[in-house]
Amino acid sequence: MSAVGRVCVTVVGEAPADGADPAESTTCGASVGDPAIQTAVAGKTLLMEWFYHANNNPSDLYRYYGTAGPCDTSGYKIKVTGQWDNNISGFNTWNDCNEVLGYDAPNFAGAHGYWDGTKNPCVCVVAHWVGPDWNDRISSFHIRFKR
Repeated sequence: MSAVGRVCVTVVGEAPADGADPAESTTCGASVGDPAIQTAVAGKTLLMEWFYHANNNPSDLYRYYGTAGPCDTSGYKIKVTGQWDNNISGFNTWNDCNEVLGYDAPNFAGAHGYWDGTKNPCVCVVAHWVGPDWNDRISSFHIRFKR
């Protein structure tokens, strides 16, 4: 796991029809205001953030940004890799990503959890804790817009 208080961001591009969204870059820093992070995400759309611990306490944050704009009905497919694989305890989505499927396999397969934010005024999902069944179990996400 990364050091407590560290923030990392990955920028993903548009995926091929049957694949995951390709990572274009990953940048880490001490805070979301770090100049290197601000440069990396300029003009990109914040899609999702992950937490190691419920309610992000203590703070350890990973954010995903997309180059193809907000979520639509196709959405984004994100593989959880490295130290985050099977270590996510909570997440939030942004920018019209109001439906989340979290899978226990790396290729959007296996058992999945479902989080629905269609009733949220933010058009997002707020899951400060994924619950006992999904804590430290997620290996891939499909996030998208659902009416």
